[in-house]
Amino acid sequence: AADFTKTVCARVELLESKGIELTPEVLTKVGIPLPGSEHPAAGRGQRSAQHLEELTSLVDGHIDLREALAARGRVPPIDPANSLTRIGVGSSKLRPLATTPAMAAVTGPLRLELASASDYVHCEEAQARRAAAYMAVLQQPSPLPLTLGEQVALLQAASSGALDEPISRTGEEGSASLLGTLLEQMRSQEAGLLERISSSGLLSDSAIARLAELTADYLGKLEAGQ
Repeated sequence: AADFTKTVCARVELLESKGIELTPEVLTKVGIPLPGSEHPAAGRGQRSAQHLEELTSLVDGHIDLREALAARGRVPPIDPANSLTRIGVGSSKLRPLATTPAMAAVTGPLRLELASASDYVHCEEAQARRAAAYMAVLQQPSPLPLTLGEQVALLQAASSGALDEPISRTGEEGSASLLGTLLEQMRSQEAGLLERISSSGLLSDSAIARLAELTADYLGKLEAGQ
């Protein structure tokens, strides 16, 4: 323990006080370096970590893929807690933006929600349910990735909290069917709405309201068993 930082030691003590078994999987998920690793928080590898940080600052980001998530059927198997986006320095006037106004409108709290849910010690049940809903709608089943309009529609439903309970009931395995049917209902009841979002990259207040109505209508019928 002498090689570890005070912050790491404090987090380990908190986990132990809550009776959480300190397995390698748990330590990895909560961001605590394993004993004997070259992580700088473990008192080792500071120079390597410095070089890694310098290189990371020069790129727009990276994604972290996990075999365990792939085994559970997540497509793509991205670990949000260890993935970075838009880290590099640059001007939006000199290069295209990485997102659209519509996508930005529905992903504001996304990173914070997923990060909060990854903290096993302090995460509340409501946060875990919201994060599960977000992760469900972020799936991109191969070989037919979702369009921008479809992604925005599902993310809007997740960010509003409408999917917290349904996804909690179906689980990750049943979420694909639920969300696929939701998109089908949206297309049949409001032809062109998702296509307009895809083509314009915009999400108006009226579109948000209509998406909320369509989502509530579908979930209401689902709850009633229709």
